[in-house]
Amino acid sequence: INAEIKPNPSEFCEGDSGVLITANINSGAPPYTFLWTNTPGDTNNVLSHDSTFFASIPGTYYLEIRDSLYPGCPAQVIPIDVIKHPKPVVNITPSDTSICLGNSVILTASGADNYEWSPSNSLNNTTGNQVISLPANSTTYTVIGTNNAGDCKDTSYAIVNTFPVPHVSY
Repeated sequence: INAEIKPNPSEFCEGDSGVLITANINSGAPPYTFLWTNTPGDTNNVLSHDSTFFASIPGTYYLEIRDSLYPGCPAQVIPIDVIKHPKPVVNITPSDTSICLGNSVILTASGADNYEWSPSNSLNNTTGNQVISLPANSTTYTVIGTNNAGDCKDTSYAIVNTFPVPHVSY
């Protein structure tokens, strides 16, 4: 029996209910029997008999696949790691600031591994935790922070208000 497990490793984010794992059989003699367990070979505590399994708790699961030739041909046992990633909590400093037209301000994001900023037209960069804003008018910036796995994200906003440069008359 040859099977492909998707996704493996299986990952989901804190706040999500879990991840759907699917077994695709590439060879063997149908019909197939599926046994999803927490312990390899534990046929007394089977979690599912389907080719798919929804894992809501992180840990290692085992899929035992038997075909019509079992027990003459051995079953295939596949370990599947299920990983739950913490959701990032993204913050921007300063989150609300005012500058004179023509001046810039450094915006710094924290709480995630990777950052993507918008709108891009008044920023020196659109990635990284620190950008320089030089807006022509008051602008609300958005940063999306993701973890290194790329599947967990959070969004934060910063407002940069611009005011005309004061002119002093003598």
